[in-house]
Amino acid sequence: MPVEAIAEIIDEKDAFYSSIRDILPQQTILCTNSSTLLPSAMMGFTGREDRFLALHFANNIWKNNTAEVMGTPKTSEESYKAVVEFARAIGMIALELKKEQPGYLLNSMLVPFLNSAEALLANYTSSSKTNPSLAVVYGIKARAYLWLGGFDSSKYADAATYARKAIDASKCTIMTEAEWLNPKTGFNKANNSWMWYLPQSTEGIANLVNFAAWRSSEATWGYGGKYVFEGVTSNFYNEISDTDWRKRAFVGPDAKYADYSDITNLTAAQFANLPAYANLKFHPAEGETATYSVGNVTDIPMMRVEEMYLIEAEATAHADASAGLQLLKTFMAKRDPEFSTSAVSSADVVEEIIWNKRIELWGEGVVFYDFKRLNYSLKTGYVGTNVPSDCRFSTDGRAPWWNFCIPETETQQNTALESQNNPNPVGIIDPWVQ
Repeated sequence: MPVEAIAEIIDEKDAFYSSIRDILPQQTILCTNSSTLLPSAMMGFTGREDRFLALHFANNIWKNNTAEVMGTPKTSEESYKAVVEFARAIGMIALELKKEQPGYLLNSMLVPFLNSAEALLANYTSSSKTNPSLAVVYGIKARAYLWLGGFDSSKYADAATYARKAIDASKCTIMTEAEWLNPKTGFNKANNSWMWYLPQSTEGIANLVNFAAWRSSEATWGYGGKYVFEGVTSNFYNEISDTDWRKRAFVGPDAKYADYSDITNLTAAQFANLPAYANLKFHPAEGETATYSVGNVTDIPMMRVEEMYLIEAEATAHADASAGLQLLKTFMAKRDPEFSTSAVSSADVVEEIIWNKRIELWGEGVVFYDFKRLNYSLKTGYVGTNVPSDCRFSTDGRAPWWNFCIPETETQQNTALESQNNPNPVGIIDPWVQ
């Protein structure tokens, strides 16, 4: 079963099919891997309209193992079923489209909604950053196209375009060192780098179920400042350049209170209880460390302009490593005056960008999705790790538990879901042991 994957130019498709249709056995099913052209636009070239349809594979096929199957009004049921069975036989998740749809399935599910939002907000000026603005829609489209770039590399250009639109429309500025490390307002009060945020009110907070109570090492009433002390791994900390001022947001292994007293609200005695690598990025509101009804009333960042700069750099680097690297260098000039990297190839430049995105957006719930889409590995098991023993892993690519699994109670009620579920990740990877 030949699968055509030449340029998305209709005249070239015509020439290709015309050259092979008379030499293929008449019973042969012919497929196109097109992601933009409908198969009905090409079926007349093939000489076998009932045995022609689309079988669109995602980019990085063995990592993103989806295959969209879409026939034309003239595709026979036998041919359609045969292609679905073929896709499954080679390890693909067959996404069956029962009728032709421009954009196929992956693009059709999200992009039209965002296009509608863009049109509806075109002439709207939001009175508050708690409401999505046109700039935020641009930012969400940049995120979406960055994800879709893993399936169709042409979407990376769209990601870069919309990231730049978001930057320009937001009129936001990159946070300064003083803003980042301010113990009273750092990452608890919206500022001019925040494009969108979620406000917390006194009426809507509790002592434990709250962002600051979990995230802040200074929230002495919460899990974050009493039991968990969320922070980074020793490798993460050690890999941050000493000239990058963002490193100060994490407590070093040999930390002295005098070195952090200007960026923490804790007393020397309280600081002494912090474990190595705990974070000082997130602070309770107004720097309040004792009273939860005050300290928990923070703003929560949903989108910052820094993310858009890094999306623009990454999306550019996928096609042009040099241009992407230059965008990163421009951004890093505001973070590390001595920034340097040996990255040259697109893959290495992208990895460098993601590394700095990890530092920049740590704790904001963004980079998890980058690890998934880029199939990056989890490395918490190594000599000298500070991670608890039952959480030390060394994966080859994305961790299996990063994929959502439908709970067993749901599949028991709806047995049709059993064959569609992601694999149960329990016990697939053993913890790393020194």
